Amino acid sequence: MKFLDRACPICFVDSESRVWAPENFDFSKLGEYAFASRKTPEYMHYRIHHCHCCHVLYSSPIPESNYIAHTYHEAAFDSKEEADRASLTYAKLLPTISNEIKQINSALDIGTGEGSFLERLLDFGFKEVKGIEPSTAAINAARPRVKQNIIHSFFKKESFAKDTFDLITCFQTLEHLEKPTEFVESIHEILRPGGCFYTVCHNYKAFSTKILGLKSPIFDIEHMQLFSPKGMHVLLTKCGYENISIQPIFNSYPLYYWIKLFPMPLAFKKMLLNKIFSPLLKKIIIKIPAGNFYALAYKKK
Repeated sequence: MKFLDRACPICFVDSESRVWAPENFDFSKLGEYAFASRKTPEYMHYRIHHCHCCHVLYSSPIPESNYIAHTYHEAAFDSKEEADRASLTYAKLLPTISNEIKQINSALDIGTGEGSFLERLLDFGFKEVKGIEPSTAAINAARPRVKQNIIHSFFKKESFAKDTFDLITCFQTLEHLEKPTEFVESIHEILRPGGCFYTVCHNYKAFSTKILGLKSPIFDIEHMQLFSPKGMHVLLTKCGYENISIQPIFNSYPLYYWIKLFPMPLAFKKMLLNKIFSPLLKKIIIKIPAGNFYALAYKKK
């Protein structure tokens, strides 16, 4: 496999960067869920750099694009319940967004998985919704109501006309992209004037991450970069957005899922998640600030 060096993907220089953590990965230990959403973490990552200029952590070197595309296409999927719960959390901001954008005709959800958030958009009143998802397994898990609305692909701005969408969303997706600045600029182009970009990201400055350190599940083989609220503001401002709001978001998941994420001896984790205990752990729902934030940003009218 070929690895490629890269500069900071936000400010495109490396003179302001330092190595923040050495690489720690072994591809032989990765399974079919290594590039799946809401998986059990492997606690592996590429070499991580910190950019003093734009306050972003980024991986370099990284595998070439063809390898990354293949891994997402082939990734397994078994997190339907967690995706449903996440979509309900993210949908709580739709009233706030609708007050700003005034019309709710068209929406695009990038990295839509099995389309849970597309259902929330339809429930809220959006007339035309589309999703983009590279994973075959995730699309196969979509409900019939939205399955036909999901495009099996990676995002390409050329697939959409300029000034098209009232709302574009991507949840915990920016971390996975080789070129996040190009991606966010492309979203700005296909938003209609006054439209909203809504994203949720991991926050490497969060209290939970400071406590867990490199055992935090956000340091992962999937993640090409990690943001702080300050770094996200730099990115959104650079790409031409205004009226930017960035705040922590509280996630609600079953205790079963929180145990999957928490670093503990593997044998003990497997015991807790076995068939005896898992039915009970899936019924206990816990809402906590898990170290994520949302950002709302608007295209100038």
